[in-house]
Amino acid sequence: MKYLKYNLEEVLRKIKARRYIFLFLDYDGTLVEFKDNPEQATPPDKVKNLISELSLKDNIITTIVSGRTIHNLLEFFKGIETQKINWIGIHGAQVKYKDCDIALSDDARESLPFIRNLKSQILKMTDGIPCFYLEDKKISLALHYRKCKEKDMLHMPAVIDLIDNFIRNKPLDYLKMKKVLEVKPGNINKGNSLKIIGEKYKSLVPSINICIGDDLTDEYLFRVNEDGINIKVGNDNLKKINAEYYLKNVNDTYYFLGRMVNLP
Repeated sequence: MKYLKYNLEEVLRKIKARRYIFLFLDYDGTLVEFKDNPEQATPPDKVKNLISELSLKDNIITTIVSGRTIHNLLEFFKGIETQKINWIGIHGAQVKYKDCDIALSDDARESLPFIRNLKSQILKMTDGIPCFYLEDKKISLALHYRKCKEKDMLHMPAVIDLIDNFIRNKPLDYLKMKKVLEVKPGNINKGNSLKIIGEKYKSLVPSINICIGDDLTDEYLFRVNEDGINIKVGNDNLKKINAEYYLKNVNDTYYFLGRMVNLP
């Protein structure tokens, strides 16, 4: 995998060869640093300004693709014209096109009763272990354990067994991310975002997709984006990710987005 800053002109030549640019951006770990409390991972003004400037360019279609809810993302980006951006939440369960309301996929709606049932079981098992934090996104459940110490992690195999047994023969699966385990509707993943947005804007050609993300959930984006540009943020798990380029950290992301803003 090549460091993007050392190969930037090569990437920019690929981008300039197409009339339209579809930009897919993960949120946590890509646009903002991770925080122990997810609600504290708010975007700095620099990020909000970059996203706003990108959304104003006629040839760039910007989509934020996150495991967070769209409501959460819109709250974070309050102050910019969010109606000029596409939003995809809960790994693809929620979709909000420019100037449209939030829509929920059929797969997500079918999973809601099972998610509620599982929530009560996880809460019962993790009660009394304060380092575990269960985030209820209504459409999915995210179990955060960033604050857990080694002795606390002895409880994790039992939690995973509970989830494995519960989701068997149900329309659910789960993702293991950076100090987070998330149960979600089974047919939902970020890779669907390219298909959803591609269908919505199929008249905009010739185009190129640029996907930027930091963890294994973004691998779904990269796999679908075979003919586009895939950029991994962070220099961990480089051999496990199907991306041609990487950026070291979120500051590198800001640098690259700044170059995108200044494209003619």
